[in-house]
Amino acid sequence: MRTIADHIYDISYNSIKANSKDIILKIKLDKEKKEFIFYIKDNGEGIEKEKMDHIFDPFYTSRDKKIRKVGLGLPLLKQNTEITGGAVSFKSEKGVGTELKAMFKTDNIDILPLGDISGTIVGLITANVNIEWEFMFENENSKEKLTTQELKDILGEGIALNNIEVIPILKDIIGNILEGLGIV
Repeated sequence: MRTIADHIYDISYNSIKANSKDIILKIKLDKEKKEFIFYIKDNGEGIEKEKMDHIFDPFYTSRDKKIRKVGLGLPLLKQNTEITGGAVSFKSEKGVGTELKAMFKTDNIDILPLGDISGTIVGLITANVNIEWEFMFENENSKEKLTTQELKDILGEGIALNNIEVIPILKDIIGNILEGLGIV
């Protein structure tokens, strides 16, 4: 993973693959505390207790071993947060869903670049338009909330969120919110 946006996409895409119908993504930049935090909560399939002991092991994957022998998303996220002085917390329950919080210390020289957060979010929205997303963006002074239902209401019936003409509009809307909060 080259950017924090890559981590957000990777972890969020796990929620999509886990058949989540509702996903919450919170992104917070706190300049006073020098922290960048992202939080993801889904109502997907969840993970069995036996597998929870291995989620940060780079030599373990729940996927078919013929396709991929290792799973690197969570181990790399853990490494990239801890190298900055941050941390990852993770909990999951089979049949209930999963929650992950990743915190990076922004004053550490080893922090990854943010990357294209608005493009990442648009990619997540358009990956499966049947998922209801709730996005919360905040800094130390303000917060903004945006849901895919609100976007669908604005567009009106018959216009899909993954319509090629809608995608740049979504990117602008999200980009303007992030820029207004200083998360760019």
